[in-house]
Amino acid sequence: MKKDALSTGIKRLNVEHLQPALQRYANAVADGYNVPLDMVVAEMYSVAGGAIGQRIQVKFSNYSNAPCLWTCIVGCSGTGKTPTINEVQKPLEVIHADYKAEHRELMDAWRKCVEQGEEPQRKKAYITASTPESLYKELESQPQGLTMVKDELSGLFEAFGHWGKSDEVQHLLSIWSNQALEITRSTKQGYSIERPYLSILGGTQPTEITRVMRDERFTNSGLLARWLWCYPDSLPPKKGQAPKVPEHLQEYWRVTVTKLHQMTPMEVTLSPEAANLYFDFEYECKSNAQSDSTFMGYYWNKLPIHVLRWLIVAHSLNDNSSFVIPKEIDSQTMQIAIEDMAVFAKWARKVEEQITASEKLKKTTVLNNFMKCYPIRPGCKPKFAECCEGLNEKMLSPSHLNR
Repeated sequence: MKKDALSTGIKRLNVEHLQPALQRYANAVADGYNVPLDMVVAEMYSVAGGAIGQRIQVKFSNYSNAPCLWTCIVGCSGTGKTPTINEVQKPLEVIHADYKAEHRELMDAWRKCVEQGEEPQRKKAYITASTPESLYKELESQPQGLTMVKDELSGLFEAFGHWGKSDEVQHLLSIWSNQALEITRSTKQGYSIERPYLSILGGTQPTEITRVMRDERFTNSGLLARWLWCYPDSLPPKKGQAPKVPEHLQEYWRVTVTKLHQMTPMEVTLSPEAANLYFDFEYECKSNAQSDSTFMGYYWNKLPIHVLRWLIVAHSLNDNSSFVIPKEIDSQTMQIAIEDMAVFAKWARKVEEQITASEKLKKTTVLNNFMKCYPIRPGCKPKFAECCEGLNEKMLSPSHLNR
Protein backbone atom coordinates (compact mmCIF):
# COMPACT_ATOMS: atom_id res chain seq x y z
CA MET A 1 0.00 0.00 0.00
CA LYS A 2 1.18 3.51 -0.63
CA LYS A 3 2.55 5.01 2.54
CA ASP A 4 -0.24 6.55 4.66
CA ALA A 5 -2.79 6.05 1.90
CA LEU A 6 -5.52 7.54 4.08
CA SER A 7 -3.66 10.83 4.50
CA THR A 8 -2.59 11.41 0.90
CA GLY A 9 -3.89 14.18 -1.31
CA ILE A 10 -6.41 11.92 -3.07
CA LYS A 11 -9.39 14.13 -3.86
CA ARG A 12 -11.90 12.04 -5.80
CA LEU A 13 -13.22 8.54 -6.30
CA ASN A 14 -11.47 6.43 -8.91
CA VAL A 15 -13.30 5.94 -12.20
CA GLU A 16 -10.49 4.84 -14.51
CA HIS A 17 -10.70 1.19 -13.44
CA LEU A 18 -14.30 0.87 -14.71
CA GLN A 19 -15.12 -0.66 -18.04
CA PRO A 20 -14.66 2.04 -20.73
CA ALA A 21 -18.39 2.15 -21.51
CA LEU A 22 -19.16 2.62 -17.80
CA GLN A 23 -16.61 5.42 -17.60
CA ARG A 24 -18.37 7.13 -20.48
CA TYR A 25 -21.74 6.59 -18.82
CA ALA A 26 -20.54 8.08 -15.51
CA ASN A 27 -19.08 11.12 -17.25
CA ALA A 28 -22.21 11.55 -19.39
CA VAL A 29 -24.46 11.58 -16.31
CA ALA A 30 -22.14 13.97 -14.46
CA ASP A 31 -21.92 16.34 -17.44
CA GLY A 32 -25.60 16.07 -18.32
CA TYR A 33 -26.82 16.88 -14.83
CA ASN A 34 -23.90 19.18 -13.95
CA VAL A 35 -22.91 17.28 -10.82
CA PRO A 36 -19.53 16.13 -9.47
CA LEU A 37 -18.37 12.84 -11.00
CA ASP A 38 -17.90 11.50 -7.45
CA MET A 39 -21.65 11.69 -6.90
CA VAL A 40 -22.39 9.53 -9.93
CA VAL A 41 -19.66 6.98 -9.12
CA ALA A 42 -20.95 6.55 -5.55
CA GLU A 43 -24.49 6.06 -6.87
CA MET A 44 -23.32 3.51 -9.46
CA TYR A 45 -21.49 1.49 -6.80
CA SER A 46 -24.54 1.53 -4.53
CA VAL A 47 -26.92 0.40 -7.29
CA ALA A 48 -24.50 -2.30 -8.48
CA GLY A 49 -23.99 -3.52 -4.91
CA GLY A 50 -27.74 -3.71 -4.40
CA ALA A 51 -28.17 -5.62 -7.66
CA ILE A 52 -25.44 -8.09 -6.69
CA GLY A 53 -26.92 -8.65 -3.26
CA GLN A 54 -25.49 -11.79 -1.67
CA ARG A 55 -24.60 -13.37 -5.02
CA ILE A 56 -20.93 -12.36 -4.70
CA GLN A 57 -19.18 -12.60 -1.35
CA VAL A 58 -15.57 -12.05 -0.47
CA LYS A 59 -14.19 -14.75 1.82
CA PHE A 60 -11.45 -13.39 4.06
CA SER A 61 -10.17 -14.09 7.59
CA ASN A 62 -12.98 -16.54 8.40
CA TYR A 63 -15.58 -13.92 7.47
CA SER A 64 -17.72 -13.39 4.39
CA ASN A 65 -18.78 -9.94 3.22
CA ALA A 66 -21.38 -9.04 0.60
CA PRO A 67 -21.44 -5.60 -1.10
CA CYS A 68 -24.03 -4.08 1.25
CA LEU A 69 -23.51 -0.31 0.92
CA TRP A 70 -25.43 2.43 2.74
CA THR A 71 -24.68 5.51 0.66
CA CYS A 72 -25.81 9.03 1.52
CA ILE A 73 -25.35 11.80 -1.07
CA VAL A 74 -25.05 15.15 0.72
CA GLY A 75 -25.81 18.37 -1.11
CA CYS A 76 -28.00 21.44 -1.00
CA SER A 77 -31.37 21.52 -2.73
CA GLY A 78 -31.01 21.83 -6.49
CA THR A 79 -27.55 20.30 -6.71
CA GLY A 80 -28.70 17.23 -8.66
CA LYS A 81 -28.92 14.55 -5.96
CA THR A 82 -32.38 13.27 -6.78
CA PRO A 83 -32.19 13.48 -10.61
CA THR A 84 -28.93 11.52 -10.74
CA ILE A 85 -30.16 8.91 -8.24
CA ASN A 86 -33.26 8.47 -10.43
CA GLU A 87 -31.07 8.18 -13.52
CA VAL A 88 -28.59 5.66 -12.11
CA GLN A 89 -31.20 3.42 -10.48
CA LYS A 90 -33.26 3.00 -13.69
CA PRO A 91 -31.96 -0.57 -14.23
CA LEU A 92 -33.47 -1.57 -10.88
CA GLU A 93 -36.81 -0.16 -12.05
CA VAL A 94 -36.67 -2.37 -15.15
CA ILE A 95 -35.83 -5.48 -13.10
CA HIS A 96 -38.57 -4.57 -10.64
CA ALA A 97 -41.15 -4.22 -13.44
CA ASP A 98 -40.17 -7.61 -14.86
CA TYR A 99 -40.63 -9.18 -11.42
CA LYS A 100 -44.05 -7.55 -11.13
CA ALA A 101 -45.17 -8.92 -14.51
CA GLU A 102 -43.81 -12.36 -13.63
CA HIS A 103 -45.67 -12.36 -10.32
CA ARG A 104 -48.92 -11.38 -12.05
CA GLU A 105 -48.65 -14.44 -14.31
CA LEU A 106 -47.86 -16.71 -11.37
CA MET A 107 -50.83 -15.38 -9.43
CA ASP A 108 -53.17 -15.96 -12.39
CA ALA A 109 -52.00 -19.57 -12.63
CA TRP A 110 -52.22 -20.01 -8.85
CA ARG A 111 -55.81 -18.78 -8.74
CA LYS A 112 -56.82 -21.21 -11.51
CA CYS A 113 -55.20 -24.17 -9.80
CA VAL A 114 -57.70 -26.54 -8.14
CA GLU A 115 -55.31 -27.53 -5.37
CA GLN A 116 -53.77 -24.23 -4.42
CA GLY A 117 -50.48 -24.44 -2.62
CA GLU A 118 -48.68 -21.58 -0.96
CA GLU A 119 -49.30 -18.20 -2.58
CA PRO A 120 -46.41 -17.19 -4.89
CA GLN A 121 -43.98 -14.70 -3.33
CA ARG A 122 -43.32 -11.56 -5.32
CA LYS A 123 -39.68 -10.77 -5.96
CA LYS A 124 -38.56 -7.17 -5.69
CA ALA A 125 -35.44 -5.33 -6.80
CA TYR A 126 -35.94 -2.26 -4.63
CA ILE A 127 -38.29 -0.42 -2.28
CA THR A 128 -38.66 3.31 -1.65
CA ALA A 129 -40.26 3.36 1.79
CA SER A 130 -40.97 0.84 4.48
CA THR A 131 -42.16 0.50 8.06
CA PRO A 132 -40.09 -1.81 10.29
CA GLU A 133 -42.67 -4.59 10.06
CA SER A 134 -42.93 -4.49 6.27
CA LEU A 135 -39.14 -4.20 5.96
CA TYR A 136 -38.61 -7.40 7.97
CA LYS A 137 -41.21 -9.15 5.85
CA GLU A 138 -39.51 -8.02 2.64
CA LEU A 139 -36.06 -9.07 3.84
CA GLU A 140 -37.36 -12.46 4.92
CA SER A 141 -38.86 -13.05 1.46
CA GLN A 142 -35.83 -11.71 -0.46
CA PRO A 143 -32.88 -13.83 0.72
CA GLN A 144 -30.57 -12.62 -2.07
CA GLY A 145 -31.00 -9.01 -0.98
CA LEU A 146 -32.97 -5.81 -1.42
CA THR A 147 -32.18 -2.17 -2.18
CA MET A 148 -33.88 0.81 -0.57
CA VAL A 149 -33.84 4.01 -2.63
CA LYS A 150 -34.98 7.19 -0.85
CA ASP A 151 -35.10 10.73 -2.14
CA GLU A 152 -34.51 12.24 1.33
CA LEU A 153 -32.86 10.08 3.97
CA SER A 154 -33.72 12.42 6.83
CA GLY A 155 -37.21 10.89 6.75
CA LEU A 156 -35.66 7.50 7.42
CA PHE A 157 -33.65 8.90 10.33
CA GLU A 158 -36.72 10.63 11.74
CA ALA A 159 -38.52 7.30 11.62
CA PHE A 160 -35.72 5.87 13.76
CA GLY A 161 -36.92 8.16 16.55
CA HIS A 162 -40.31 6.49 16.41
CA TRP A 163 -38.81 3.03 16.05
CA GLY A 164 -36.44 3.73 18.92
CA LYS A 165 -39.19 2.88 21.40
CA SER A 166 -38.23 -0.77 20.88
CA ASP A 167 -35.21 -2.54 19.38
CA GLU A 168 -35.58 -1.28 15.82
CA VAL A 169 -32.36 0.76 15.75
CA GLN A 170 -30.40 -2.25 16.95
CA HIS A 171 -32.13 -4.35 14.32
CA LEU A 172 -30.91 -1.94 11.65
CA LEU A 173 -27.36 -2.23 12.95
CA SER A 174 -27.69 -6.01 12.68
CA ILE A 175 -29.03 -5.72 9.14
CA TRP A 176 -25.98 -3.69 8.12
CA SER A 177 -23.77 -6.38 9.64
CA ASN A 178 -25.73 -9.18 7.88
CA GLN A 179 -26.37 -10.77 11.28
CA ALA A 180 -29.27 -13.15 11.77
CA LEU A 181 -32.47 -11.61 13.10
CA GLU A 182 -34.98 -13.49 15.24
CA ILE A 183 -37.83 -11.09 15.95
CA THR A 184 -40.73 -12.21 18.12
CA ARG A 185 -44.03 -10.40 18.49
CA SER A 186 -46.55 -11.06 21.26
CA THR A 187 -49.61 -10.40 19.09
CA LYS A 188 -48.45 -11.38 15.60
CA GLN A 189 -46.14 -13.67 13.71
CA GLY A 190 -42.45 -12.99 14.18
CA TYR A 191 -39.61 -12.99 11.65
CA SER A 192 -36.61 -15.23 11.15
CA ILE A 193 -34.03 -13.74 8.79
CA GLU A 194 -30.89 -15.85 8.54
CA ARG A 195 -28.65 -13.33 6.78
CA PRO A 196 -30.45 -10.05 6.01
CA TYR A 197 -29.17 -7.92 3.16
CA LEU A 198 -30.24 -4.33 2.56
CA SER A 199 -28.42 -1.73 0.46
CA ILE A 200 -29.56 1.87 0.87
CA LEU A 201 -29.09 4.80 -1.50
CA GLY A 202 -30.44 8.27 -0.88
CA GLY A 203 -29.64 11.91 -0.40
CA THR A 204 -29.90 14.58 2.25
CA GLN A 205 -29.21 18.27 2.69
CA PRO A 206 -26.46 19.62 4.97
CA THR A 207 -29.07 21.29 7.18
CA GLU A 208 -30.73 17.91 7.76
CA ILE A 209 -27.46 16.52 9.13
CA THR A 210 -27.51 19.12 11.90
CA ARG A 211 -31.28 18.93 12.41
CA VAL A 212 -31.87 15.18 12.50
CA MET A 213 -28.74 13.05 12.27
CA ARG A 214 -26.84 14.54 15.21
CA ASP A 215 -29.21 12.69 17.57
CA GLU A 216 -27.16 10.91 20.25
CA ARG A 217 -28.89 7.61 19.45
CA PHE A 218 -27.26 7.73 16.03
CA THR A 219 -23.85 9.09 16.99
CA ASN A 220 -23.40 7.00 20.15
CA SER A 221 -24.60 3.74 18.61
CA GLY A 222 -22.18 4.05 15.69
CA LEU A 223 -25.07 4.12 13.23
CA LEU A 224 -23.61 7.08 11.33
CA ALA A 225 -20.36 5.16 10.85
CA ARG A 226 -22.27 2.57 8.83
CA TRP A 227 -22.83 5.10 6.05
CA LEU A 228 -20.60 6.07 3.18
CA TRP A 229 -21.02 9.84 3.08
CA CYS A 230 -20.59 11.31 -0.41
CA TYR A 231 -20.15 15.03 0.25
CA PRO A 232 -18.35 16.64 -2.71
CA ASP A 233 -18.32 20.37 -3.37
CA SER A 234 -21.18 21.48 -5.62
CA LEU A 235 -20.43 22.72 -9.13
CA PRO A 236 -21.36 26.25 -10.25
CA PRO A 237 -24.60 26.44 -12.24
CA LYS A 238 -24.31 25.91 -15.98
CA LYS A 239 -26.67 27.22 -18.60
CA GLY A 240 -27.67 24.61 -21.13
CA GLN A 241 -30.27 22.19 -22.38
CA ALA A 242 -32.15 19.56 -20.43
CA PRO A 243 -29.96 16.64 -19.22
CA LYS A 244 -29.41 14.02 -21.88
CA VAL A 245 -27.53 10.76 -21.44
CA PRO A 246 -26.91 8.78 -24.67
CA GLU A 247 -29.30 5.85 -24.90
CA HIS A 248 -26.60 3.34 -25.82
CA LEU A 249 -24.74 4.17 -22.59
CA GLN A 250 -27.94 3.88 -20.55
CA GLU A 251 -28.54 0.50 -22.16
CA TYR A 252 -25.00 -0.68 -21.36
CA TRP A 253 -25.48 0.29 -17.72
CA ARG A 254 -28.85 -1.50 -17.66
CA VAL A 255 -27.34 -4.68 -19.11
CA THR A 256 -24.45 -4.51 -16.63
CA VAL A 257 -26.74 -4.20 -13.60
CA THR A 258 -29.07 -6.91 -14.90
CA LYS A 259 -26.23 -9.37 -15.45
CA LEU A 260 -24.92 -8.72 -11.94
CA HIS A 261 -28.42 -9.32 -10.57
CA GLN A 262 -28.75 -12.61 -12.45
CA MET A 263 -25.34 -14.00 -11.48
CA THR A 264 -24.88 -17.47 -10.10
CA PRO A 265 -23.74 -17.08 -6.47
CA MET A 266 -19.96 -17.20 -6.07
CA GLU A 267 -17.18 -16.50 -3.59
CA VAL A 268 -14.11 -14.44 -4.34
CA THR A 269 -10.87 -14.28 -2.41
CA LEU A 270 -7.98 -11.86 -2.08
CA SER A 271 -4.64 -12.49 -3.72
CA PRO A 272 -1.72 -12.63 -1.24
CA GLU A 273 -0.63 -9.14 -2.34
CA ALA A 274 -4.17 -7.77 -1.93
CA ALA A 275 -4.39 -9.37 1.53
CA ASN A 276 -1.16 -7.66 2.59
CA LEU A 277 -2.52 -4.31 1.43
CA TYR A 278 -5.69 -4.93 3.41
CA PHE A 279 -3.79 -5.76 6.61
CA ASP A 280 -1.75 -2.54 6.26
CA PHE A 281 -4.96 -0.58 5.71
CA GLU A 282 -6.68 -2.21 8.68
CA TYR A 283 -3.73 -1.39 10.94
CA GLU A 284 -3.73 2.24 9.83
CA CYS A 285 -7.48 2.50 10.47
CA LYS A 286 -7.16 1.04 13.97
CA SER A 287 -4.30 3.41 14.76
CA ASN A 288 -6.37 6.38 13.60
CA ALA A 289 -9.37 5.20 15.63
CA GLN A 290 -7.35 5.32 18.85
CA SER A 291 -6.15 8.88 18.35
CA ASP A 292 -9.16 10.53 16.69
CA SER A 293 -12.49 11.91 17.90
CA THR A 294 -15.37 9.67 18.96
CA PHE A 295 -17.26 10.13 15.68
CA MET A 296 -14.24 9.46 13.48
CA GLY A 297 -13.11 6.69 15.81
CA TYR A 298 -16.31 4.81 14.99
CA TYR A 299 -15.74 5.54 11.31
CA TRP A 300 -12.12 4.31 11.22
CA ASN A 301 -13.22 1.08 12.89
CA LYS A 302 -15.85 0.46 10.19
CA LEU A 303 -13.70 1.39 7.18
CA PRO A 304 -12.03 -2.07 6.98
CA ILE A 305 -15.53 -3.50 6.45
CA HIS A 306 -16.56 -0.74 4.04
CA VAL A 307 -13.46 -1.35 1.93
CA LEU A 308 -14.23 -5.07 1.46
CA ARG A 309 -17.80 -4.32 0.40
CA TRP A 310 -16.68 -1.54 -1.95
CA LEU A 311 -13.98 -3.86 -3.25
CA ILE A 312 -16.52 -6.44 -4.45
CA VAL A 313 -18.25 -3.84 -6.62
CA ALA A 314 -14.95 -2.46 -7.91
CA HIS A 315 -13.94 -6.01 -8.84
CA SER A 316 -17.30 -6.61 -10.56
CA LEU A 317 -17.24 -3.38 -12.58
CA ASN A 318 -13.58 -3.66 -13.49
CA ASP A 319 -12.32 -3.23 -17.05
CA ASN A 320 -13.80 -6.54 -18.08
CA SER A 321 -16.30 -6.36 -20.92
CA SER A 322 -16.87 -10.13 -20.92
CA PHE A 323 -18.78 -9.99 -17.58
CA VAL A 324 -16.74 -12.96 -16.38
CA ILE A 325 -15.74 -12.11 -12.82
CA PRO A 326 -12.40 -13.61 -11.68
CA LYS A 327 -12.45 -15.54 -8.43
CA GLU A 328 -9.41 -13.71 -7.08
CA ILE A 329 -9.15 -9.97 -6.42
CA ASP A 330 -5.79 -8.48 -7.32
CA SER A 331 -3.73 -5.88 -5.47
CA GLN A 332 -4.48 -3.11 -7.97
CA THR A 333 -8.21 -3.31 -7.30
CA MET A 334 -7.55 -3.40 -3.56
CA GLN A 335 -5.39 -0.28 -3.86
CA ILE A 336 -8.19 1.50 -5.73
CA ALA A 337 -10.71 0.57 -3.02
CA ILE A 338 -8.37 1.78 -0.27
CA GLU A 339 -7.81 5.10 -2.00
CA ASP A 340 -11.58 5.51 -2.40
CA MET A 341 -11.95 4.96 1.35
CA ALA A 342 -9.55 7.87 1.90
CA VAL A 343 -12.00 10.08 0.03
CA PHE A 344 -14.96 8.82 2.07
CA ALA A 345 -13.00 9.43 5.28
CA LYS A 346 -12.49 13.03 4.18
CA TRP A 347 -16.24 13.42 3.59
CA ALA A 348 -17.03 11.78 6.95
CA ARG A 349 -14.79 14.39 8.59
CA LYS A 350 -16.87 17.04 6.84
CA VAL A 351 -20.05 15.54 8.32
CA GLU A 352 -18.46 15.41 11.76
CA GLU A 353 -17.45 19.08 11.58
CA GLN A 354 -21.01 20.02 10.71
CA ILE A 355 -22.47 17.99 13.59
CA THR A 356 -19.87 19.38 16.02
CA ALA A 357 -20.52 22.99 14.95
CA SER A 358 -24.26 22.56 15.48
CA GLU A 359 -23.69 21.01 18.92
CA LYS A 360 -21.48 23.94 19.94
CA LEU A 361 -24.06 26.44 18.74
CA LYS A 362 -26.78 24.64 20.69
CA LYS A 363 -24.62 24.60 23.83
CA THR A 364 -23.75 28.25 23.35
CA THR A 365 -27.42 29.17 23.07
CA VAL A 366 -28.28 27.29 26.26
CA LEU A 367 -25.42 28.87 28.20
CA ASN A 368 -26.20 32.39 27.03
CA ASN A 369 -29.81 31.92 28.11
CA PHE A 370 -28.47 30.68 31.44
CA MET A 371 -26.26 33.76 31.77
CA LYS A 372 -29.21 36.06 31.16
CA CYS A 373 -30.85 34.62 34.25
CA TYR A 374 -27.65 34.17 36.27
CA PRO A 375 -25.11 36.83 35.21
CA ILE A 376 -21.44 35.86 35.50
CA ARG A 377 -18.84 38.44 36.42
CA PRO A 378 -16.59 39.31 33.43
CA GLY A 379 -13.48 38.08 35.20
CA CYS A 380 -15.04 34.64 35.70
CA LYS A 381 -16.11 34.11 32.09
CA PRO A 382 -12.82 32.51 30.89
CA LYS A 383 -12.92 29.93 33.69
CA PHE A 384 -16.64 29.30 33.10
CA ALA A 385 -16.04 28.77 29.38
CA GLU A 386 -13.14 26.44 30.18
CA CYS A 387 -15.49 24.28 32.22
CA CYS A 388 -17.85 24.09 29.23
CA GLU A 389 -16.01 21.72 26.92
CA GLY A 390 -15.55 23.00 23.38
CA LEU A 391 -16.42 26.63 24.15
CA ASN A 392 -14.43 29.78 24.83
CA GLU A 393 -15.16 33.23 26.21
CA LYS A 394 -15.83 34.70 22.76
CA MET A 395 -18.53 32.11 22.09
CA LEU A 396 -20.35 33.22 25.26
CA SER A 397 -20.82 36.75 23.91
CA PRO A 398 -24.15 38.00 22.50
CA SER A 399 -22.38 39.17 19.33
CA HIS A 400 -21.29 35.59 18.55
CA LEU A 401 -24.72 34.19 19.28
CA ASN A 402 -26.39 36.67 16.91
CA ARG A 403 -24.01 36.08 13.98
